[in-house]
Amino acid sequence: MIYRLLPADLYPERMTRLVLASASALLLAALAGCAPAAPVDEPTPEPTVAVVTPTPTAEAPTVVDAIVLRAESIEIVSEGQVLDELSALDVEQTVDGLTDVFGEPDYEAFPASECSLEFERWIWLDGIRLDAPTTGIGVFSLRLFAESLTGAEGQTVALQGPGGEQVGDDLSAFIASSNPSYVETYESSDIVLLEIGWLDSGYTAGVAAFADSGIVQNMGLPIAVNSNIDC
Repeated sequence: MIYRLLPADLYPERMTRLVLASASALLLAALAGCAPAAPVDEPTPEPTVAVVTPTPTAEAPTVVDAIVLRAESIEIVSEGQVLDELSALDVEQTVDGLTDVFGEPDYEAFPASECSLEFERWIWLDGIRLDAPTTGIGVFSLRLFAESLTGAEGQTVALQGPGGEQVGDDLSAFIASSNPSYVETYESSDIVLLEIGWLDSGYTAGVAAFADSGIVQNMGLPIAVNSNIDC
């Protein structure tokens, strides 16, 4: 009789080890499937930064506090800084500039006379007078009759000459020391140039103060001295 040897019959111990190894592998795989997952690191939350928007500080409005006459212009001044310069050759610009500072002026038109052409007159608060046109010099004549006026914003606006001169100042010493060609005298009254502007044959003109016994009564531009003009 011929026998067919099966593997298990040939290697009984080896087959036993293979069976046990397979069983162990299956058990480990099953246990691995039941094991808890490794912990995942949670991201650390970033702190919230509050964005603070600063409240803008409102700038104080610029307020005109002085009108300064120069030889050929009028300066609009705030705290020593020139905000605008009005040309003594531009009537409309000057009227608009002074109206912005003091409000609407009184207005009157005048017919021609022996010594002047037909002209217009603007008056602000009885302290500033502008006549246009005038004969001979420039386009208009501007006069200051007060030390200061109240501006449209309720502020005090000083009215000054080029060196800070004002109505009521005593210019006796200044007049006495000035070049005689810059002073025109009528008895106890004097017209003295404070700053020279227009120059022409026969006369000198600019900002001038009209003084009685040395005390300034008013100031103006352009004013001529020693001009020999009849009117």
